[in-house]
Amino acid sequence: MARYMAEQSDSDFLTDVFKIALGVFIGGLLAALAYGQIQEWQLERALAQSNAAMKREMQKVKDQEEKARRDAEQRRVQQEQQRLADEQAARDRAAQQAVQRQQEYERNARREAAWKRYYQPSALCNADPLTVPCVNAGMVARRNFDAQYRD
Repeated sequence: MARYMAEQSDSDFLTDVFKIALGVFIGGLLAALAYGQIQEWQLERALAQSNAAMKREMQKVKDQEEKARRDAEQRRVQQEQQRLADEQAARDRAAQQAVQRQQEYERNARREAAWKRYYQPSALCNADPLTVPCVNAGMVARRNFDAQYRD
């Protein structure tokens, strides 16, 4: 080996050193390029993940807004239906009360008509109804009428 080195000239040695240096330089350059590509890929991946997360978040917000809008619309419709139902119930109650008042009026009219048919005061009581015997006779007749009357 020493002979090989002795036979080798300085120019061959410098060429070999230059080749090694060039190889190291190219290797370092390729390593730097690979490192840059890896960083770029990681950055793109992080950016894509960030964009995807942002899109999901925006979709979530949009879905929440849509749900809130639907819920508000549903509440509005329910309130409107409740208002209409309350108004209808009030109209029904008013109609029922009117019917009850009419029935009460008719019952009272029938009762008074039956009373007039039941009790016919004497001619003396027709002339002066405020005398004690007429008032007493009217009260007794009314008590008897009330005990017997059925509508």
